[in-house]
Amino acid sequence: MNENRDCKIVQDLLPNYIEKLTNEETNKYIEEHLNECKECKDVLLEMQKELKISDQKRDRREVKYIKKFSNKMKILKIILLIILIIFGIHIGRNMIIISSLNNKANNYVSSSNYHKKTTNFNGDNLMIIDTYYKDGKTVTFLRRVTEKEINKISVYQSEDITNTYFETGDDKKAQLNQKDAFLVSNIFNYLESNNIFEILIRSVTTNIKTVNCNGKDCYLMTDYFSSDLLTSRNDSAYIDKETGLIIRMTMSGDSKDTVTDYTYEFDTVTDDIFIEPDINEYKIQ
Repeated sequence: MNENRDCKIVQDLLPNYIEKLTNEETNKYIEEHLNECKECKDVLLEMQKELKISDQKRDRREVKYIKKFSNKMKILKIILLIILIIFGIHIGRNMIIISSLNNKANNYVSSSNYHKKTTNFNGDNLMIIDTYYKDGKTVTFLRRVTEKEINKISVYQSEDITNTYFETGDDKKAQLNQKDAFLVSNIFNYLESNNIFEILIRSVTTNIKTVNCNGKDCYLMTDYFSSDLLTSRNDSAYIDKETGLIIRMTMSGDSKDTVTDYTYEFDTVTDDIFIEPDINEYKIQ
């Protein structure tokens, strides 16, 4: 009776004994009993065998989990590497294109003889600006066309003096010998950047693709923040591949988009264009 009770106590303690969770006195009691009881010793051996098999299964599961986790990490690293490569290619391509166009456009910015035409569409309103420049003299013709009327403004500029002629239907007025009243539509470089760092920053955000606009091979650029124009995220610019100059700009508005087309001629302006109208036809203001 007493032996059966001891066997039950020892067998209950064996799992903790195997895991080395029992104290020294308990271990001494268990080991003395095992030396005298073959049945409990066989139970111990069986438990140790089952525990070993269980440990092996657990180890295999852990190894399998580690391998699975390792494979997932490898796939993630490969995906991240591919993303970084694509991103690097995107930035590198954009930097090359922007730098090349920037250099091309700078060849025209300081031109001493040019005709620039700007056509601006905004809903039903149309504005056409023709600027002729030669050796420090400028004449600008502005025509604003609406549903009601056509307004024309001619601005002649030479040195510090500006003469302006206004025409609305048969009404003609003129303002002569004005100072500090300049209206010059210069050739500007839409992609102008001060340093390589600016080009890098803009290359990150800019999307560039090849398109045809007004019969020219162009790069369509979106999300490019120009230093010359107040651009926003949804604006787009069409840049002539040959000259690097902008030939169309689309700017988003609250209700209507504004589309502006640009055309250029170089070394075609003659002195005839700077001959002013007959002042007798105008009312002097």
